[in-house]
Amino acid sequence: MRQIKRSAALLLAVCFLLAAGSACGAGTAQSAAEEPQAEAAAPAASAEPAAEPERAAASPAELYRAAAEKLDAAPQTEIRQKLQAEYSVGGLTLEENTVRTVQYTGAGTDGMTAHVSELIILGSDRAVYDLVYHDGRVFAKLDKARCYADVTEEEFLAGQIPAVMLDEARYETVAAEDAAGGTLLHFSGAAEGEPWACPEGAELTDAAGTALLNENGEIAAYTYEVAYSYGGSEIRKAWQADVSTAQGVEIKAEVPEDTQGYEAVDDVSAAVILFRAACALEKATAVTANIERYLISDATGILKVDRQEVNWYDDGSY
Repeated sequence: MRQIKRSAALLLAVCFLLAAGSACGAGTAQSAAEEPQAEAAAPAASAEPAAEPERAAASPAELYRAAAEKLDAAPQTEIRQKLQAEYSVGGLTLEENTVRTVQYTGAGTDGMTAHVSELIILGSDRAVYDLVYHDGRVFAKLDKARCYADVTEEEFLAGQIPAVMLDEARYETVAAEDAAGGTLLHFSGAAEGEPWACPEGAELTDAAGTALLNENGEIAAYTYEVAYSYGGSEIRKAWQADVSTAQGVEIKAEVPEDTQGYEAVDDVSAAVILFRAACALEKATAVTANIERYLISDATGILKVDRQEVNWYDDGSY
């Protein structure tokens, strides 16, 4: 009996060991089965995301438009310009050289102030033209002449060479090349001239320009050349301009406190037009002028009109 109990205990121990061995084998098999799945999943979890498609580089025209919009929005601007112009009519040719500085502060606001200073050289004659705009009024000086006019900011700016000198939409081609300090853009193939450079009705012969963008993509300089015929005259003009939008632009002229000593006019540029006309007359070999003078008396109601025609030639005869 005691032997039977020992045999039963031994058999029970063997069964227990067999059962434990089966469980361990199953666990090992399950772990072995899971390992390939984990290895297969690992590469998917560590894979790098797909690269984004590269964006197309901006065209030269797009680069210029972005720079022009930035210049338009600049609160302070200083532009230094040089103009060379040649006017030919008949056998007369008149050459003009102008050095011009324009300063704007507070552009696009009600408190905008502008100062324009020009040294105009026509042949052997020269004049200094200086004007200041502020709060709806522009004051102008041409040598000893003084005048002023009431104009809006839009009207004043319409009479000036704009800070953004070239409109890329007018040109068939805008090409770019690397240049010292940035990128040089070439504008060619224009069907019409810039409106600030050519009068309405002018017949364009040629027009081309350049704009230099600095390393920050800002407009740093311009050139513009145009040739056209107008009213029997052949005209060629060439501009060079350096542009700065640095902070701290200091207006170099004071706005007069009142109009004392200034004559009211509709357009302050009339003084410059008269100066150019007088210089042209000095160079002319033959001139015909029609002069009309009026004398009106409100007290007596008398109106006197005096009409004259004057002709003079290079030999001094009339």
